[in-house]
Formats: sequence, structure tokens, C-alpha cells
Amino acid sequence: ELVCDVSTRSDLGIGERFERYLRLLQKRSRQHRELSFASSRRTKKLSPDGKSIPALPTLHKSWYIGDGLLLKPLEALVLSISAFQLIMGVESSGSLSTDNIMTSSDIIGVLQSRGAHSATLRILSLSSATFLSRCALSRNEIFTNEENTLKKTNGALAERSLGGTDSGLTSGNVDCSLAVSFLLHIPKDMAFKIYQSALPSAIGKRDFQRILILAGIGVYCGFGTFSSNQPMPWSNQKKLIDQCKAISINAKWWDVLARFGVSFDPGLFSQFNEASTSLQTYCVKLIHNAIKKLTPQSTLDLSVRYANQFSVSNVVPPSILIECLLSPPEESSKGDFDLAQTETAVRDCLARLPIINQSKVLRKCVMRLEVDEAHAIDYDRHSMVLMLYRECIDKLAGFMKSDTRKKAHAEEAGRIIRRQNALVLLSSIFDKHSPDEKPKYNKLFEPLPLDPSAQSLTKDRKNNVLGFDPVNA
Repeated sequence: ELVCDVSTRSDLGIGERFERYLRLLQKRSRQHRELSFASSRRTKKLSPDGKSIPALPTLHKSWYIGDGLLLKPLEALVLSISAFQLIMGVESSGSLSTDNIMTSSDIIGVLQSRGAHSATLRILSLSSATFLSRCALSRNEIFTNEENTLKKTNGALAERSLGGTDSGLTSGNVDCSLAVSFLLHIPKDMAFKIYQSALPSAIGKRDFQRILILAGIGVYCGFGTFSSNQPMPWSNQKKLIDQCKAISINAKWWDVLARFGVSFDPGLFSQFNEASTSLQTYCVKLIHNAIKKLTPQSTLDLSVRYANQFSVSNVVPPSILIECLLSPPEESSKGDFDLAQTETAVRDCLARLPIINQSKVLRKCVMRLEVDEAHAIDYDRHSMVLMLYRECIDKLAGFMKSDTRKKAHAEEAGRIIRRQNALVLLSSIFDKHSPDEKPKYNKLFEPLPLDPSAQSLTKDRKNNVLGFDPVNA
């Protein structure tokens, strides 16, 4: 191929440039071998005869292994000589019998069967260049049905540049420039079929970075322009472009969910209106896992973006984050935040919630913390949660219209105030005592009622001491 290329275009100085490039490759290869040899000597990797074995150089790590490496040496030599003779019109010499010379169909068939599509395209282009420079030679005498062969070859190279399809050998590597070029040089229906067949393989393997690249290729084929400022041929395919944009957005979030260990079904994201419950569940899991690695503010920002993208209620991210921050440490396994940092983060989340939602989530946190036996003597944490809830209750007082609601609200406020007073006494009395000597705070009060709007049916106790609600033993 290279000999034909140089001989066809020798008047353009390609031969000299090729020689310079060849010398540069040889120099780099030699330097690489020397470094590999020195490295192998240091590792003392020896062959059976006691000599060091230098590692073979890798010329280009991104080359697809199926292209050109499956040709047998003798077969490749016969193929090259046959192609040269067909293209240049040279008769067979005595060193190679006529029976061994391949026909044009044999050459193309061997290359395509071995997956050497780049070599097929190169030979086709060289034959066309030779035909143009030697008009006396009839084109049909070189390669028949060249247009269909070119279409088939470009299609195979488009598949390969997209990283492979859902069947056969796949490399997983996407060459954006080649993919766009080959897709635009084959018929549009064929290009759509090849492009769409590459996506299931990437989605099935959860290769989200590859999905992003594939979606970007589809968008570029629709919005890109040639150097002449002419639009790409896919510019009218609005539905396909919109699908590519949606896949790109979904792939970004799939990558985020995967990095934070959230299991999910990619198929639900294409119908998020019908799968809102599942997508909300993913948001909750994302917050629980992200808070272990990120700051509260970063976790909140990430979850809010997710909620906005997939139409999840905007009260979910701050509510779930508050529950994580105020939950018992072992349960949430959140980051190492002190109480001051936790309070600041919780207040930032509360600012994003309506007052009713603030009350609901803080009351839930109070009840969850009081049933936790492991932190029953963590007076400071209980005090902080109760303080936040009492502030919220005080704000709600102005919203109580009926006498029944006002009375239920006053009873709820009284329960919280008595708990706060008890914690003040416990903290001051048992401040210097060992943990084993401190009484468990949650044993001093009855649990909060499930419905805060319901009035208490129990009569006021006359034997309350220092504001405690003693539990009947």
C-alpha cells in the first residue's frame, strides 16, 4: 500500500516526507527498546538461557486489535503483490505463479473476512487514484462493484469507530472524528441503523462515558456544520437529536448514581413521568450515599439538580438531607461533622422548605432520635434537635385558627419545652459523670404522639417533678 501510495504521488514530495517520518519512528522505537531493556535488566526477568528479555514496544495503544493483525504473513504478501499488479497493471513475474495471484474479488473478500476494513478502504482509494492518473486503464478491469464495496466498508468502519455494536467483536473505544466522517459518508438510513445499534451495547455494559460520547456524536451530526458553513445531513432529524440530548443528560446522571453506589434501572429514565416514585427513591439513596463523601452543601446542590432534572418534588432533597444530618451517627454513617456544622447545614436546608414541611421533618427526627438507645445520653444532640423543632413550632403558632388546633399546638409546645428543661438539668448535673452514670434521657418521657394535631387524652399529672413526664413503670 505504501509503495503504491508513494509511487502514485511521488511528485508531491510524499516519498521524502515518508522517509523522514520512518526515520523518526525508528529512532523512537530504538529508544523505547533501550529503555525496556534497561528496565528488564533491573527486574531480572530472564529467559531459560539466562539472558534478559526486553519488552516489545507498543507503537500505538489505541489501535484496534482486530484491524490488520489477523492477516497471515504469507497471505498478506500474496495479497499485496496481487493488489499491486492489479492496480499498476504489472504482469506476473516468474517468482510467483499465475495460479497464486489473487483476483480483485479475492483481495476484497480476504480483507473483509479478516476485519481489515481500513486496508480495504486504502486499496480502493489507491485504485481510484491510479485510475485517474492512468485514464487508458478501464476502471472495471480493477475492481468491480466498487461503489457497494465502498459502502459496505465505510459501514463496517463506522461501526468500529463507534466502539462496536451489540454483536461481534467490540473494542469499546469511540473515535469521534472518524465516527462522524464515516456516518456522513454512508446512506442516511444505513447510518441511523448503525448509530442506533451502538447504543444498546453501551447501555447494557453500563459504559456511561461511552454513552455520553455516542450521544454527542449524534447531536453534532445534527447541529454541526462543514467548513463551507453548510449544515450536516442530519439537521432535519429533530426527533433523533432530541433523543440524543435526552440520552446525554441521562448518561451523566447514570454515571453520578453509579459512582455513589446507587443501583438503578436505566429504562425508567426515559419515562420518568410514569416512574416518578422510583426516580424519587433514587434521589433518596443518592443523598444517603453522597453525604458520606461530600459536604452537606455539595450533597444538597447535587440532589437539587437531580430533582429539577427528573421532576422530583423540590421538598425531597432538603427533607431527606435533614433526616440524614439529624439521625443517629451509626445509622446514617454520614461524614464527620460536629454539632455546630450540623446545625448550620440543617438551617440551610430548612430555609428551602415551607414551614409545614419543616415541622414534619423535624418532628420525625425528634421521634427517631428518642427511640435510639445508643445515643440516649447524648444530651447535646437531643438539645439541638429540640431547639430547632421548638423554633419551628413558635413560627407555626400564628397559623392556628381554630381553638382545637391552638390547644393541640400548645400541648405539643409544652411537651418540647419540658424536654428542653429536663436536658438543661441533666447536662448541668451529670456533666462530669462517666457515661455509665448518666441517666438515659429517653426513659424520662413518654414518646410523642403520632399525630401532633390530636389533643392529649391523659390528665395532667400532679406528681411531675421539675417539669418531667415520668413514665409509669
